[in-house]
Amino acid sequence: MPRPPMRRSGFTFFEILTVMAMIGILVAIAYPRLRQNQTQAVQSAAVQMTRDLEAIRTRALGSRRLIRVIFDEPGNRYYWATDVNGDSLFTATDSSLAAPGMVGSRALGTGVTFGRGGMPDLPLFAGAGAISLDSARIIFDDRGLTFPSRKQGAVYLQSTSGAVASAVSVSGAGSFRAWAVSGSAWR
Repeated sequence: MPRPPMRRSGFTFFEILTVMAMIGILVAIAYPRLRQNQTQAVQSAAVQMTRDLEAIRTRALGSRRLIRVIFDEPGNRYYWATDVNGDSLFTATDSSLAAPGMVGSRALGTGVTFGRGGMPDLPLFAGAGAISLDSARIIFDDRGLTFPSRKQGAVYLQSTSGAVASAVSVSGAGSFRAWAVSGSAWR
C-alpha cells in the first residue's frame, strides 16, 4: 500500500526573507524616534529639575521646615535635605533618612552636565558660572520662599559636548521655569 505524500512544515526562504525585510524597515523607521538626542536629553533634565524643585518647595510648605538643595557641579547631581528638628542644620541623620523624601538626590543623566554651552545670562537672572545661586544652593523656608532674603538665580545645563544648553530659573518667590535655547536666545 502506497504511503500518502508527507507535507513538510516550516517556512520557505522567501517567507523568512520577507519577514526580515519588514522587521528591518520597522526598525529603520522607529530607531530615530526611540533614540534621545542631545537637545532632548538636556531639555528633559531641565524639566525634571523644575519638577523636583517644585516638589521640594511643596514639601517645605507641607512640613513647615527648611529644605536645602545643593547643586554638586563636580558630581553632576543635585541633592536635598530637610532640617527635621528645626536647628537649621541639614545633616543626614537617621531620623531624616527614615522620613520618606526627606533626603534625596538626582543625577543629571547621561550626556548632561552643569554648564552654559557658551550662552549668555538668562534675562533677569545674571550671574557667573553654571550655577548663579549663592554657594550653588537654595534653601526653601517654611513658606516656600527662597531663604535668606528671597534669593534668586539660575542653574544652567549643557550637553557634554557643550553644543546644547538649557536652564532652570529660580525666583525669590519660589517659582521655577525651564528655559531652552532658540538660535542664540533663551525662550
